Parts: sequence; structure tokens; C-alpha cells
Amino acid sequence: MHTEGSAEPSLVIRRAAEGCLAGLPGLADSYVEELSSLTGYSESNIPREDLHRTAATALKNMLGVLAGSADTGGLQAVSENIGRRRARQGVPLDSLLRAVRLDFPFLWRAMRVQVPAAAQAAFAEEVVSVWDTIETHVSNVQAGYIAELADMNRELEIEQTYVLRRLLVAAVDDPGLHSHAAAQLGLRLTGKYLVVAAHPGYGHEFRNAVRAIDPRTRLHSLDGGEFALLDDAALTTAHRNLLAAAPVGVAPFAVGMEQLSVMWKLATRLAKLVPDDGTAATFAGQWPALPDGQFAEELRIVAGSQLEGLFSQPEQDVEYLLQTAFHLVSSGSISRTASALFCHRNTILNRLRRFTALTGLNPTLPDDAGLLRLLLAAHGRLS
Repeated sequence: MHTEGSAEPSLVIRRAAEGCLAGLPGLADSYVEELSSLTGYSESNIPREDLHRTAATALKNMLGVLAGSADTGGLQAVSENIGRRRARQGVPLDSLLRAVRLDFPFLWRAMRVQVPAAAQAAFAEEVVSVWDTIETHVSNVQAGYIAELADMNRELEIEQTYVLRRLLVAAVDDPGLHSHAAAQLGLRLTGKYLVVAAHPGYGHEFRNAVRAIDPRTRLHSLDGGEFALLDDAALTTAHRNLLAAAPVGVAPFAVGMEQLSVMWKLATRLAKLVPDDGTAATFAGQWPALPDGQFAEELRIVAGSQLEGLFSQPEQDVEYLLQTAFHLVSSGSISRTASALFCHRNTILNRLRRFTALTGLNPTLPDDAGLLRLLLAAHGRLS
């Protein structure tokens, strides 16, 4: 039965389609043999039984429409279901479309076998009706595939938002959550990550900067704020310079999934402190503007990472370097520091250069000196 208003298939088409329907199981076998050689299907893990069942159903409905015994509504439902199923199974869309477009030459050959020699010319004139039926099938398969992808993306966004909220907002300290979040977000469980947050008024600039580093980077949104998680090990000097020149909040790197919550909250706060020149707001540059007493946990984590190089040195070297930095911060003079420590001026300068190389902080600069005091206090080494 065709839908109302559609043209009835000609007698030669109906008889050819009926002949094919009579041999449907063998026809489906032949179709699956051809299908299995196509790129995207030959590498897939779709069971052969699934391929055979889907082929038999699709062929039955297309031939039914051509035979006049089925309506196009039933074929549409079957076609869309195939598209949705293959999307869930991970078959690439281009491979799927190559497969369903195989239907026309395959069905045309199969139907022609059913046509007597005397009717071959009449059959050839009906090529458009066969083509239209199969193109409708192809279009509906594609529509089902795209609709399923949209549904899958919505499900993924919902799942990722749920995971991010538990990981970042609730700061749930659970190894199972960390493993699940790493898999969901495409992160290494034990990596070092830089959290970059967008300033509320510079979303476009934030996205451009992140995509310039790596177009594949996932952009996340939580509680109205955009941010990205960048693998610290993959960032080059050029990448870091690009971030430093962008109007974003950049927290110190987080070590592992368990530190992401603290650094996300810090990056979000820093994003609101972007300087007027549109450059990045960092902890080292903007810590004086952060509310007192609201970044103790961040300070502990930053101290552990930024002072790691210093405290990995022999203890005697650590003492010499800290004494030099303390005296310089207190006196503000290299000469008075050298005199107090009974050292030559060049010795003090060498120690300061080494101190800066190990910590990234220069005690001769007021902001670095202030941050150094905070970090050492958090590390329990201020005395």
C-alpha cells in the first residue's frame, strides 16, 4: 500500500520486487557479503547477525514499497532506526552512506534477474521509481543518524556537566570519580593540568586563544563560566606566551584530578581580575587582589609545586638560598645582604640567580618577594 497521492508502481516493477521478496533470505546474505567489504564496516565490531537482520528488514521494506504491499511510512521508520543504530555503534557517517547507497545497484541487479527478456526495456524505463525509493531510504537513514548524534551529544553534555559539577564544584575526593572524570573529559589521570577560565566579557578572545593552542581542546561551561583544561606537558613556550597575552584567568597547574577543583575555583576568580591591558590574570600577578583568607588551599598547592625545585636540593643548599632570599627581602639591599651573611656580592648574586631558576621568583621584585613570603608560610618555612 502506498501513501495517499503517491503513484502506484508499474506491473513490471511490482513483479520484479515480488520475485525478490520470495528469495529474501538469500538476497540478504548476498547483500551482507558486499557490505562487509566496505571501509567502516569491515573494521566495525557489528555482529554479522545484526548486519543480516538489518539488511533483511531494509530490503523487505524497500521491496514492499516497490511491490505496492507496504507503505512509505513503515520504510521511513525502518530507515531512521538503522541510522540511529549505526550512530550508536560508532559507524562513521560516510561509511554508512556508502553502504546504503550500495542498495540501488544491488537491488537493481537483483530485480532485473526477475524480469523476462521481453520486459527488460520496460523495466529499464522504471529506473527512476527504484532510484526514488532508495534515495528516500538513504535520506531517512542519514536523518536518523544525525538525530541520534544530537541525542548522544546532549547525553554526553549532561553527563559531563554532572561529572564536572561533582569534581569541581562539590570537590568530591573519590578515586572512582577521578577515573570516570578522566575518561569522560579525555584527560590523563595523573597528569599536570592548567586551568584557563574566560573573563565574562571576553568569551570570544578566550575561545580563540584556546583553539590557537589546540583546536581539539574541549571547551567547558559551568555555572555560566567558560573554561578549558590544558595538558601542561603539551604546552610550548609559544603557547604559554599566547595565554599570557589573552584576557583569561590562569591558575597554577593542578597535579592530578584531585587538585582540579581548587585550581578551577582559583582560575574563575582570577578571570574577574584581568588587567585593563587585556592580558592574563595569574596567581603570581594578582594574588594581592584576592580576598584575604580565601585562597589558603590554593596557596598550599601552589607552594608545593612552585617550591618543589628548591626543596629538592640538598638541605644545606636550601638553607643558604633561603637565608639569602630572607635577608634581601628584609634589607632590600644586595650589599647589606652580603655583609650580613659574610659573603662576597657576587656570591649573593649567584645564589639569587639560582633561587630564581629553582622557584621562578625573583626576591628583588616587590610582588615576587610578597608572594615568596606567602608560599613559604604555606610551606611552613617562613621562620
